[in-house]
Amino acid sequence: MTIRRHMESSGQSGCITVIGSFVTDLVITSAEFVKEGETILGDSFHQYPGGKGVNQAVAAARLGGRVSMIGKLGNDAFGRQQVETMEANGVNHEHVLFTDEAPSGVGNPQIDSHGRNRIVVIPGANMTFTSAEVEELRSVIAGSDIIVLQLEIPIDTVYAAIRIAHDLGRTVILNPAPAAVVSQAYAPMVDWLVPNQHEAELLTGVEVNDVGSAREAATILSAAGYRNILITLGEQGAYLRAVDGTETVSEAFRMEQVVDTVAAGDSYIGALAYGLSNGWEPARCMRYASAASALAVTRPGAIPSLPSRDEVDEFLRSRCAD
Repeated sequence: MTIRRHMESSGQSGCITVIGSFVTDLVITSAEFVKEGETILGDSFHQYPGGKGVNQAVAAARLGGRVSMIGKLGNDAFGRQQVETMEANGVNHEHVLFTDEAPSGVGNPQIDSHGRNRIVVIPGANMTFTSAEVEELRSVIAGSDIIVLQLEIPIDTVYAAIRIAHDLGRTVILNPAPAAVVSQAYAPMVDWLVPNQHEAELLTGVEVNDVGSAREAATILSAAGYRNILITLGEQGAYLRAVDGTETVSEAFRMEQVVDTVAAGDSYIGALAYGLSNGWEPARCMRYASAASALAVTRPGAIPSLPSRDEVDEFLRSRCAD
């Protein structure tokens, strides 16, 4: 139900390979979101390396995971900064590709005084990452235990990675974000589908706003062939329908101050992958991921907000003491 290979018996954590995007975040904060035709003065500007793929890779690595990243960057300053970030966080980047055809991806998160965000992404080099290039990296996938994917690279490249990982018997985690329709032909090849409420609604047509509607959506996704369906519900926690039909509901941790929700979902995915790589049971993985996500929203930025293992462990100890 978790990892298909033999790390549990060896006592060693599994290898996680994240295949996905790089997006440097150019973050603007203001009291309120700008309206159509309006010009306002903002409060601050920051530049952070990010992108769903590398966010999830760094999230897992900071928790102690053995993580490699596969994706594509432009030959530019943003690309060099992404490499420096991976090196600083212990993410193996030897299989990251570079191109002169397009610049590295950038995004423009806009954050209001309540910590809410709106994000525009220019994918750049991410969208030049081809399925043929994934095929050339088959040996990297073969040397991994868990493959983590999102949808900020071409969908055909995602499908190729799913197919290769499934054929090799590796555990596939798919975070269908940004929200998009995914071919049901690949559903049986996905071991863990992890959408948020909006993504689950797009995939099923069910308006997901609580555990009951999450159960309804998960039933549809299970019938489509997905094995474990874990739907995150923001402040309401998360709902899991496992491959054996069992259900797990995990509560969210309440935080007094929310600074920035950017990368909260990526923190959750990275922590989930880390827990699964250790052979943890789903309930433990979900609680750990919820803690990591809760800590992430108390800090600005994407990668800068991602917590370390010591921080998550201390947070869980303090909450248990309460």
